[in-house]
Amino acid sequence: MQAGYDVTLIAPVNDAFQEKGVAVIPAGSWSNRYYRFFVTIPRLLIAALKLKSSIYHFHDPELLLIVPFLRLSGAKVIYDIHEDYVTSIQQKSYIPGLFRNLFSMTFGLIEKVASSLCNRVIAEKYYRERFPDAVEILNYPLLKELNEGVQYDSRSEEHGEVFDDRYQWFLYTGNVTIDRGALLHLELLKAHRDTAIAYIGKCSDELTDLILATADREQISRERIRFIGVEAYVPRETIDYYTYTQHWLAGVALFPETHHYTRKELTKFFEYMAAGLPVLSSDFPAWRNIVERNDCGISVNPAEYQSLVSAIEYLFAHPDDVIKMGDNGRQAVSIKYNWGVEEKKLLELYKRVSE
Repeated sequence: MQAGYDVTLIAPVNDAFQEKGVAVIPAGSWSNRYYRFFVTIPRLLIAALKLKSSIYHFHDPELLLIVPFLRLSGAKVIYDIHEDYVTSIQQKSYIPGLFRNLFSMTFGLIEKVASSLCNRVIAEKYYRERFPDAVEILNYPLLKELNEGVQYDSRSEEHGEVFDDRYQWFLYTGNVTIDRGALLHLELLKAHRDTAIAYIGKCSDELTDLILATADREQISRERIRFIGVEAYVPRETIDYYTYTQHWLAGVALFPETHHYTRKELTKFFEYMAAGLPVLSSDFPAWRNIVERNDCGISVNPAEYQSLVSAIEYLFAHPDDVIKMGDNGRQAVSIKYNWGVEEKKLLELYKRVSE
């Protein structure tokens, strides 16, 4: 919109509305995958064709089914590849192990062929291995004010959460799952009795119970663990509130090694950095490269307990370095890891496909 485009969003809502100048058209909500596939997607196609847009831009791979119809209308179509479904399928526990590779390979082939009618955008650098002609537009955060003068007060009438200042708190943001390190993060609490962790993101009841049961077994006090988002979606504004108004020892991304995550540049890295937080991450090469190149945190092997102990001891013993790492991360985001840089590439793509 700010660049002069008339933008309309077709979304899974039941009523039309406007937000920040963008018209939102309902595609209707769904109660299950079958309804989404057989009812919502056709409804979305009809709504899209009625718009008579010159460019259609979408993320969900199932919408590749309607691309031929959009192209027949004379429009250009952009398929924005945000997720590596090829590797994520290999991690789905509900798919029998014998079939995961088959389903993964089949999906990868279908996605590649079906998206050949589109201009392709990739949100991760390594996706270029599958889509060498794609435009790389990385999922970096919007720049925020650097919070000069903000008083770090964890008490808020709006959110009502209080963090016990007897502990040094680690921050984890985003969906809480086993393969995103939910249990590994408890190792930080084992490694130092003065540490605590806040999980700010959706976490299932089942996993919440498992984390707390694991803490009990390891004799970790439950008061050192805080959940914001049990069986509930946590809005971006709420995550930002806590990220920017609470004093954190570090933002953490200690994931176990899986094929799906080891090469991703996690958005949470840059969100931590933008808030001036040092990053404590697993030492996968792509992650270590970000942390070490920008001197904005510490990378460790989460499977080596002593590495975690050493990292925490360093953070406790070198407060000036902690501040410096946070400042380095914030500066790196302000210069290169921000949406302002990527936005220019997106607008250039729109200009090119419109010609």
